[in-house]
Amino acid sequence: MTDQPETKRAAPVVVEHSGRTLEGWEWSGVDGAPPLIFAVRDCTAEIVEPLAERLAKTFRVIAVSARGQWDVITTAWWAGEPAILVAQGDAGALACRAADTAKGAFRALALADYVPAQGSGDHRGLTVPALVFRGRQSDAQSHQQAVALHEEIAGSHLVEPEDCGATPSQSCAGPFAEAIEWYAGALGERSMDFATGQATVDPAG
Repeated sequence: MTDQPETKRAAPVVVEHSGRTLEGWEWSGVDGAPPLIFAVRDCTAEIVEPLAERLAKTFRVIAVSARGQWDVITTAWWAGEPAILVAQGDAGALACRAADTAKGAFRALALADYVPAQGSGDHRGLTVPALVFRGRQSDAQSHQQAVALHEEIAGSHLVEPEDCGATPSQSCAGPFAEAIEWYAGALGERSMDFATGQATVDPAG
């Protein structure tokens, strides 16, 4: 029987880099794990913890209160690039801008319940691999909005699990974490089916 890594509880962290000082939280259960940054407008451990505790078995999870794209980019530089970048809700806008501005800083982007503002082009032209996540019972983003976002981000993948509502970091942290881990793993495989990025993908299927 393989021993599972022990996940550390949330620990306060201060990100200091390039003249910026940001406060956030960190979870990690594996030494040398690759960084995963969760960009949140107003970060509290409670918002991120259900998801972070699952992901910390694979990643070094860092959640920060980000007010703009440079807060996110600075965190990636501090944590060690390239990082996986995760955002939900309206934080998706600054995550898209960060991934577009500092392309080498991020390995992949996962967006949950993100509905771009009308006329916004933050997500168009992204070159970083992107996962669009929406729970089928979410009232924060409709199926049509998720499909539109997926189609507007070239090569992205759309995952819509059942029994999953809005704010997936809390309401369905298990399926959200599985989708992120599946996507990060698939990036290394680069299968032909994965590379097309055209179909709705169910990681459980």
